[in-house]
Amino acid sequence: MNHIVRRQMPWQTIILCVLVCYPVMGNAWLPFGGGPRYLNVLVAPISLFLLWKAHLKSSIKPLLLEGLETISPFIPFAACWIFAQFWHQYSPVDVVPLSTVLWCGLLFVSARLVGVNHLHLARIAGIAAIAYGAIAFVEVFIMGRGRAWGGVYENRFGQYGIWLFAVCIVHAFSSRFLSKTTNYLLLFASLFGLAAAVLSGSRGALTPIPVLLLLLSIRSFNWRHSLLAMFLAVVAIAAGYYLNISIFQGFIVAYQETNQYFHESTFTPTSIGVRLELARVSMVTLMEHPLFGAGYLSLKQFYENHPNLGSPHPAILGIPGFHSDWFQVIGIGGGLLLLSLIVTISWLFIRAKNDPYLLLFLGFAVVFSFAELFWTHNLGLGLVMSCWALYSAAERNRATPYESNQKISF
Repeated sequence: MNHIVRRQMPWQTIILCVLVCYPVMGNAWLPFGGGPRYLNVLVAPISLFLLWKAHLKSSIKPLLLEGLETISPFIPFAACWIFAQFWHQYSPVDVVPLSTVLWCGLLFVSARLVGVNHLHLARIAGIAAIAYGAIAFVEVFIMGRGRAWGGVYENRFGQYGIWLFAVCIVHAFSSRFLSKTTNYLLLFASLFGLAAAVLSGSRGALTPIPVLLLLLSIRSFNWRHSLLAMFLAVVAIAAGYYLNISIFQGFIVAYQETNQYFHESTFTPTSIGVRLELARVSMVTLMEHPLFGAGYLSLKQFYENHPNLGSPHPAILGIPGFHSDWFQVIGIGGGLLLLSLIVTISWLFIRAKNDPYLLLFLGFAVVFSFAELFWTHNLGLGLVMSCWALYSAAERNRATPYESNQKISF
């Protein structure tokens, strides 16, 4: 089979750069950033163009089947999400999970065609981590914001920052294909990602760090790497403590608010208290609508349709969601949608057990899901699925390069 693109064509390098720039989704300061435009504006047309070029040369059916196999664990959740929308007659129907499955399937195929590898992904993670850290410093120390947010949302910005930090660390400590210089640069870049997470002021952004340390301890090729990673994390967090102490005070406050919720006679709308109250609301509705759920539209609607929930606090009614994927899916689609999310995560774990990068993505996404909307939010689902597609393609290209692609200078 002839090459789809030739080395002397500069657009091949441009296409590769665009395909791997998934971090722009969490940062509105970056081109096409602050939303899912990376997938539906950049990846979608590029992927269709590459498929058309490939189709002119030979059959692309085997490659499409690879893409379907890679992205298939996400299908149960996306399909049940759409079913719940139709069942409860949502208008308009939210097709984001299904479209994300489609675009990320095509992203995998495109990454195979242009030869995306782990070096490309390591470099984009390092560059993005530095960009996130720099933007966070500008927002907090120059623009005077209390918390860095990247023009999106503080907690989401923090999640992307810690995600990039972890990706840089895993590349540096678990990859046998990168030079020592690249590894040291990745360690340096990772500190910017961690700084972005700390300066976001998000407690939840730091909660997956034990997942990273556990993964390095189990999967690292050198036990010294794990100790060094732990040391770097402690040093960076300690530095962040003095730069932005509020986030660390927040963990103490979280404990106090949890204790307060379970012992007070009247509900106080604290950050943790609100989340626990929303958990109670979702569990009550699950008992009443165990199979297909109550068709959540708003918390006001929930309380009106379920008098046994009691009178809502005014602070509750202004909240757009349940602050947790697990309670969000219960509210929207009941036990069926909850089961589909469990099936998807379990299937992904089976697929990821031999790949440290995929394990990292899955572990972080699951931890995030307990305190924020991640799987049920376009920027959260888009992040985990894009990384899953890109790193799966990189591993396939390493093991069995697609016969039509060729390596690209990057």
